[in-house]
Amino acid sequence: MARAVVEGTLKRIIEKARRGKRLSDWEIGLLMISQLAYRIDTVEKTLDEMKTYVDARFNQVDAKLAELKNYIDKSIGDLKSYVDKSIGDLKMYVDKSIGDLRNYVDARFSQLDARFNEMRNYVDRIAGDLKSYVDKSIGDLKGYVDKTAGDLKSYVDKSIGDLKTYVDVRLSDLKMYIDVRFEEVKNNINRVAADTDYLKKSLDQLRDNVINILLEELKKKPQNP
Repeated sequence: MARAVVEGTLKRIIEKARRGKRLSDWEIGLLMISQLAYRIDTVEKTLDEMKTYVDARFNQVDAKLAELKNYIDKSIGDLKSYVDKSIGDLKMYVDKSIGDLRNYVDARFSQLDARFNEMRNYVDRIAGDLKSYVDKSIGDLKGYVDKTAGDLKSYVDKSIGDLKTYVDVRLSDLKMYIDVRFEEVKNNINRVAADTDYLKKSLDQLRDNVINILLEELKKKPQNP
C-alpha cells in the first residue's frame, strides 16, 4: 500500500512538471530518490546476472577438471594393464623358450648316451678315432648350446628394451597431453579472472556516472529566494 501511495505521488509530481509548474525541493528530492532507486535496481539485476554467469563458468571449469582427472585415471589404468600383460606374455615366452631348449639339450644328451651304449664295442676297437669324434661332437654341441643361449638372451634383452622404449614414449605422450589440458584449464581460469576484473571496473564506472548525474542535477536545482 505504501508503494502505491509513493507511485501515485510520483505520478502527480511528474504531471505537475509536465504542466510547467515549479516543483518544490521535496518533490525534486523525491524524483531524484526514485531515479536513484530505479538505477540501483538495475545495477542489482546486472550484478545477479553476472554472478550467475561467473558461477556457470566456474562450474564448467570444475566439470572439465573432473573429466580430465577421469581420463588420466583411465589412461594410467589402461597403460598399467597393458604393461602387466606384456611383461606376463614375455615371461611366458621366455619360460617356454628355456623349457624347450632344456628339453632339446636333454634329448640330445639322451641320444648321445644311447649312441655311446650302442657303440661301446666299436669304441673299444677304434678308441683313438672315436675319442676325436666324440670330442668334436661335444665341442660342436657346446658351441650350439652357447649360440642358442646367446641368441635367446639377445632376443630377451631386445624385447625388454623395445618394451621399455614403448612405455617411455607412451608416458611422454601422456605427460604432453596432460600439460596441454592443464594449460587450457589455466587459460580458462585466467579468462574468468579477466571477466571478473572487467565487471568490477564496469561497476565502478557505473557508480561514478550515477554520482556525477546526481551532482549535476543538484547543481541545476533552483535555490530558494
